[in-house]
Amino acid sequence: NVTCDAHGTPVAVARRRRWVKVVSERERWRIDEEWWRQPICRRYHVLALADGTLLTVYLDRSTRQWFVQR
Repeated sequence: NVTCDAHGTPVAVARRRRWVKVVSERERWRIDEEWWRQPICRRYHVLALADGTLLTVYLDRSTRQWFVQR
């Protein structure tokens, strides 16, 4: 789970049954590919969390679901 501000920027991430605050967003990019098949529309964020974790998450813009990039 990811909580975002009014601009769609993540501000907190649920990890191990608790919310961890996003300290900063290090990078953001968008991918829109394979329009000729099944479209892939994702918005990626590299986040620095308050617990020291650096985490890459993405929003699948088709389903509106968040995922952790592994």
